[in-house]
Amino acid sequence: GLCAECCWRCCESSLGEGLVPACPFKCGAVSKRRALTALDAAQLPPSQRETFASKLDEVYLGAERAQRGAVQCIGKGCEEWYVPPVPHSDRPQRLECSRRACGAVF
Repeated sequence: GLCAECCWRCCESSLGEGLVPACPFKCGAVSKRRALTALDAAQLPPSQRETFASKLDEVYLGAERAQRGAVQCIGKGCEEWYVPPVPHSDRPQRLECSRRACGAVF
């Protein structure tokens, strides 16, 4: 496996592009746990560490949503996500936002 320092360089580069970090040797995606371990080993100043930890959370959450086939509500200012009845389907599916303030149908 990669040492924590090399792993962090891969993570830092990927996060800058909004991507889940991947091994440069084609082993596949770096797990979130491993990325956090590498982040800790990088010994960054607290503000930088916080920024990168937040980016890691965003990137891994986005990847998880994409894998499940989740879509974001189209309601203005709404940040809810929904998994359609048939994820990744080519056929149209209707969803209704359950957030009372939104209620968008898409």
